[in-house]
Amino acid sequence: RADSGSQGVVMQTNYLKYFVDVARHGSISAAANINFISSQGMSRSLGVLETELGCKLFRRTSNKMVLNRYGEALLPYASEMLRAQADMLACVAELSADEQRGEDDGVVAYLNNVCFDSAFFGPLVDSFDEVSARARYFQCDNDEVVEKLLSSDEGDPVIGLLCLFSIDEERNAHFVRSLQQQGFKYQPYLHSYDEVLV
Repeated sequence: RADSGSQGVVMQTNYLKYFVDVARHGSISAAANINFISSQGMSRSLGVLETELGCKLFRRTSNKMVLNRYGEALLPYASEMLRAQADMLACVAELSADEQRGEDDGVVAYLNNVCFDSAFFGPLVDSFDEVSARARYFQCDNDEVVEKLLSSDEGDPVIGLLCLFSIDEERNAHFVRSLQQQGFKYQPYLHSYDEVLV
């Protein structure tokens, strides 16, 4: 609502949230509790919102707050505005995360579940120029490590750590061949002749 000569109403979204919460719980005290404010503060905020809108939103009964016809009509709009606000905040967070990823020149490391802990120990970390300080780690099984590496864009700074403890030599060789055909360099880190892990 805009009065003549005014710029209109500036509505605080927290007042809309209080309106939605009171409508949902049918109680000012219940809505105040979940928003960590006093019942008096909740009542004042609803009063400000009603003044800004130019209408009452509730019928106050002896033990419950009930939406009147204005409240029922405006509740979907308030809920939609709160959803839009949440979407805006999520969008900002996502864009910010994208920017940080774009500025990060660190390595993405896909690690087999068995190998995950060893990535934080000296010999491996040192062999990748202290990669642990800049790396983002993702824990996968062997198949997913290979899949992630093969689907990465050319030039992406990615590494993968496989644990080829299977005695199926043909399958192990297939993993290595697939990676080498895509330009990855296979560097064995640890050789073992154990056929059983305990």
